[in-house]
Amino acid sequence: MYQSTMSRLSIISPTTSHIKMFRDEAAESERPQSRYACYVTVSVMLDLAVAGPIITVLGAGDMILHLYYDIGKIRRGGGSAVDEERFSGPGAVVVLAGLATLCSFWMVGMMIFSWVVSAAMETLPLLSVLWSAPDLQWVAGLLLLATAIVLHGWSRAVRRDMASSWDMGEGHQIVSNGPYKWVRHPSYLSYMLAFVGLFVMWPSVIGLFLLLGIPGYYKISKSEEERMLEHFGEEYVEYMKRTGSFLPKHRRTPN
Repeated sequence: MYQSTMSRLSIISPTTSHIKMFRDEAAESERPQSRYACYVTVSVMLDLAVAGPIITVLGAGDMILHLYYDIGKIRRGGGSAVDEERFSGPGAVVVLAGLATLCSFWMVGMMIFSWVVSAAMETLPLLSVLWSAPDLQWVAGLLLLATAIVLHGWSRAVRRDMASSWDMGEGHQIVSNGPYKWVRHPSYLSYMLAFVGLFVMWPSVIGLFLLLGIPGYYKISKSEEERMLEHFGEEYVEYMKRTGSFLPKHRRTPN
């Protein structure tokens, strides 16, 4: 009963009828384990009632923002003016980070789908929770995920067409405002925060896989910095002195 209920709670929309049904099950159940599982289901359904609209609004805004800049770049004929073949990315970790990113998109999509469509459906085994996340853990994960989406959109709004280091055009410049004023890789940081946040909310097998994307993005960032140093030279060296890779660099105040 506990396992089947936990599999259902992962992507059940928290409608009033569903909540009433599970409360009735919990009240009528004579077995403490079954009663506990039903109460856990009600709690997480209520959590989705909060997380669903938040993640939907933030995710939709981030997607629209990226589409706006991507379409604009295509219309202007934006493209790389550097020899991209000279860039040798860390192939294996690029694939690992990419797969983790796609899985995170899927998990967020399932969260939004379950809230919008009010669907009750069996989850995939990989989404079965390893343990039930306590309330504080769930809230912490939601805050991390929301922060990641906002940071992802903010970094794109600031850099606009200044894309990755392996897609540098002739007018490419070092972006040093917005989140780039403090960290050099806010977009990669947003993915890392999202991976941790999703795992904290849904401690599952696929959540563990997401965490493997963190070292992947770390290695990608180092390869990107090598490319930026090659392209900008001393200007980027000075920028690195003022910023941290993923955390703001502590600045000593003069005496």
